[in-house]
Amino acid sequence: LLIIPLLLVSLQGPKTGWLPIPHSREVFNLFLAISGYSKMYLLMLAAACLIALVAVIGSYLSESARASSWGHKRFPSFYPLFTRRENLRQYLPIGLALLCWLVVPVAVSYLVSQGSVRFFSIRYLVTIVPPLLLLVGMGLSSLRWQTLKLILALVICAVALYAVPYYYGSAQVEDWNSTSFWVEQHYQAGDGLVCYDNAVQQGCQISVEYYFHAYPGAAHFTKDTPGAFSWTTFSSMNPDAAVDPTVLAAYATKHPHIIFIVGRLPDNMSVARAHQAQNWLDTHYHLTDQIVTRTVTVRIYAT
Repeated sequence: LLIIPLLLVSLQGPKTGWLPIPHSREVFNLFLAISGYSKMYLLMLAAACLIALVAVIGSYLSESARASSWGHKRFPSFYPLFTRRENLRQYLPIGLALLCWLVVPVAVSYLVSQGSVRFFSIRYLVTIVPPLLLLVGMGLSSLRWQTLKLILALVICAVALYAVPYYYGSAQVEDWNSTSFWVEQHYQAGDGLVCYDNAVQQGCQISVEYYFHAYPGAAHFTKDTPGAFSWTTFSSMNPDAAVDPTVLAAYATKHPHIIFIVGRLPDNMSVARAHQAQNWLDTHYHLTDQIVTRTVTVRIYAT
């Protein structure tokens, strides 16, 4: 009952409409991303989860069959593979709870996202990582032999650690904190801020304004900012206006400085537009200062 108001509001128009309709391939990509894009690691996690499910289901069926007249004939070879019967009994409720925790969010978000409301996203579904790893641990702990448990646990950890250096070596970490703080320090009254790309998927202005609100100062985006992001519609009517020379020229007549911010760009065409706008600004105005990080560039022009 308490969720009904939120549900009614969400039906009026999603703020995640930029997310695509998911297909079956996206489900595989979800688990592949969780495993660090290592198919070997994903296979090992799946195998450990399968062992846990076999232990849980086998324990339940064995207990049910044991209560019947044919119980001792139907499951003669199950328990030699796993730990003692009394230990497996407690796995059933825990295993079912973890399975629901893992499957239900994925299934519900996948089905709901087939309509207008979209929230099937790797970032949103990060909550399934704990039950996945707990199922892996349950699968290993359900085995009978301690040596085998230890070996499998070490192998899984080794495969997981193997992918860590590759991830951090290529991860695109956007440093909006230091660049936003730099803008705050160099901002002067009347300056105009321009951010590219303000499409929701890229979120240049969203990222900068997050730190502006977290650490309040004088710097702010004006209503006439080219390609401005609107929190009312949760979108930008024309993100490319931020790199349109005609729009920038009109904007420059109203502000003593233009602070030109470029963040993550989705494709080569956007990169070319950003470079063209920067070259145009270099030609028509005086560059007074700049900060360049791996993924964010801020340049200040005196108009």
